[in-house]
Amino acid sequence: MKIGTTLIGLENILKQESNGKIICPGRVLFSKDKNLKSAIICYDYIKHFKFKDEKEIYDNISKIKIKFKGSFRVDCSREGKHNFGSQEIRERVGEIIYNKGHKVDLNDPKNILGCLRVSVK
Repeated sequence: MKIGTTLIGLENILKQESNGKIICPGRVLFSKDKNLKSAIICYDYIKHFKFKDEKEIYDNISKIKIKFKGSFRVDCSREGKHNFGSQEIRERVGEIIYNKGHKVDLNDPKNILGCLRVSVK
């Protein structure tokens, strides 16, 4: 599965183009690699999980086996009211992945890992 990002308001165009499903504002989930004109960026869908607090996010991320080659950075899009911000999530998730032996490159990464629409149970 893949997730495509687009401008908010253009989700229906990306949905039609990809035969996908809108999962939140600006994001569409779809199944096949395609050349999508309305997508800004596409990335692999790895895992979905629910959480009660920030610690549970990190515990879940720590358990995921992420395999990729080259450098990475983490992006985060968060919705809802929480006691933490997307920058905190981005930094801590990046640290977890870095500690698994991957190289960080914030300016020109070969891989962009997205934390998307995190919300509290």
